[in-house]
Parts: sequence; C-alpha cells; structure tokens
Amino acid sequence: MRIVCWALSVSMLATSARAMDKNECLAAADEGQELRDASKLARARAAFVACSREECPPLVVKQCAAWLVDLDRTMPTVIFALRDARGADVVDASVRLDGELLEGALAGAPVAVDPGDHTVRFERDRSAPLEQRVVVRLGEKNRLIEGTLVEPRPKAPEPPSAIDKPPIVRSYAERNTIAIALGGLAAAALGTGVYFNLAGRNAADDAARFRSANSPSACAGQMSGMCADWSAAVDAQARDATWGRVFYVAGGVLAAGALVTLLFWPSRTVHF
Repeated sequence: MRIVCWALSVSMLATSARAMDKNECLAAADEGQELRDASKLARARAAFVACSREECPPLVVKQCAAWLVDLDRTMPTVIFALRDARGADVVDASVRLDGELLEGALAGAPVAVDPGDHTVRFERDRSAPLEQRVVVRLGEKNRLIEGTLVEPRPKAPEPPSAIDKPPIVRSYAERNTIAIALGGLAAAALGTGVYFNLAGRNAADDAARFRSANSPSACAGQMSGMCADWSAAVDAQARDATWGRVFYVAGGVLAAGALVTLLFWPSRTVHF
C-alpha cells in the first residue's frame, strides 16, 4: 500500500513539473515574439533559446527553433576595434554600449546587437575616453566599429608659488658695496654741510663787521654800496645756514643707512 502511494505521489509531482515547464515554455515563446516585434532582438533571442529546450512541448520547440533561425539571420552583429595614437591595437580598454559594459568586446569576435541608434564608448586609463554614435541596421553583419584613442595633452606647468620661487642669494660683498656707497654719500653730504656752515660763518663775520662800523639805522630808506653789501651778507648767512642744516640731516640719514646695512644685513639666502 505504501509503495502504491509513493508511486502515485511521484507521478503527480512529475505531472506538475511538466505542466510548469509547459507554461514557462509558452510564456517564453510569447515573450520572444513580443520582443522581436519591438526590435529588441537580443532579449528575444534569449527567450527563443529558452522555449527551444527539450523539456518544452515538441510543437513549441519546433516553432521556437524556427524563430531562432530567422532571428539569427536578421540580427545585426558588430565587431569593435580600438587603436592607439601609433596605430597599434588596444585590447586593455573597456567598451560600453548604451552605458552597458560588454565583456570581451575587443577580442575580435562579432557581437550581436539590436538594430537602431546606439552610443559606443571606449575607455582606458591614461587616455581620454572616446565616444561615438552609430546606427546599426537590421540584417547588417560584422560591421566594423573602430576608434583611435588620443593621449591627453600634458598639463602646462603651474607657475611657482611664493615658496617655490628660486631664492636670491645675497653675499657679504654686496653688503659691503651698499654700505660703502651709503657711507660715501653720507661723507659727501656732511662735507657739503660743513662747506655751507663755513660760508655762513664768513657771511656772519661780514655782517658783524658792518654792524660794528656802522649803525644799521643808517641804511634805512637808502641803498648805498655799503648797505647793499650788508644786506647781501645777511642773506648769505641765512641761506648758507639753511643749506648746511639740510646737508647735515641728509648726511646723518645716509650714515645711519650704512650702519643698518652692516648690522642687519639678511642671511645669505633670502626667499621672495
């Protein structure tokens, strides 16, 4: 009794499996026809292959096999080829068709694609990507789609930053030259100041002698020769005293610059 029950259970499971396979085969056949009519031939081919299995009903297998032959006859195929700037074949790049990665597309074998407008993109490290649009026609076989990769242009060198600028080397000989020049100018300015100071003293002596010999009120309202000399001596004294002070100040500033140069000269290497 148990053996009979077990045999009946196995028979029922087999019948259920065959029914399930039959439904799947019929669904694959219907789907393949719809995809074929929509020009989605790659997916239609997969459906026809599914309904051509031995597990499917013989009539379904026969019909799907016939559809598969017709589909392979009209389905377009393309061959991808890529070269570098020297014309050598490139095999280490990737190929994307409408954004989908195609494995082994550069192996030289035909690749089945749907008819219509497609975007092909070649990508490889160290090279600029190459993208092109192609229109594949129904029944077109082994169409060659090729491209040439272009090496990216080298970047222009960036200008050196403030830290990268070459240093300016200042030697002590330069320091001495500048200090000597400033000291010489200081000496000349002080010497000129001394000259004007002496000239001012001479003019002051002339004016003093005039005042001791004559009364300044005697020149009021008249311009005699003596009065003119006295007026010139007074003017010369004031002018020479002013120029003397100017050159003394200039000489002091130049001398201070020479001293600062000697004491605070920067290190031998200075960055700007």
